Amino acid sequence: MKLQQYLKQNRISVAKFSKNNGFKAPSVSAWVYTKRIPKAKNIQKISQITQGSVTVVDWYR
Repeated sequence: MKLQQYLKQNRISVAKFSKNNGFKAPSVSAWVYTKRIPKAKNIQKISQITQGSVTVVDWYR
């Protein structure tokens, strides 16, 4: 599942996701709208935060 789908499904805003998980809002926004792919350490962190709903593979689809 894409991060955008995860946030929408769980009714989480980019701002809330950023603040609660230590990311900068502009970075999360870029990831959500597929303008950038996060660094490997952040992909792993997002996978853990989303309990595996957003995986490494999802960033490259």
